Amino acid sequence: MVFIPMNEGEYMSMTEEEKQRIMQERAKQFFNDLGFTPTKEEIEAYVGATSEAEQQEAIAAFVDPRYTDADEAREFLTA
Repeated sequence: MVFIPMNEGEYMSMTEEEKQRIMQERAKQFFNDLGFTPTKEEIEAYVGATSEAEQQEAIAAFVDPRYTDADEAREFLTA
């Protein structure tokens, strides 16, 4: 997971471009942590004025129906 330590002063001194890049990296990492490789458009759809917790929840809800993990595949094949 991308970890970028920041305090309020560091965040406030960043350019908007730097803030956007960090948010995109964090969103990409949330997708990757779920085993999903997002497109640029999918990443950008989840970067915005939401908290990281809300962003992570929204990404998980997006990925779930699009990704089959090993346990789901086994369950399907043995049913």
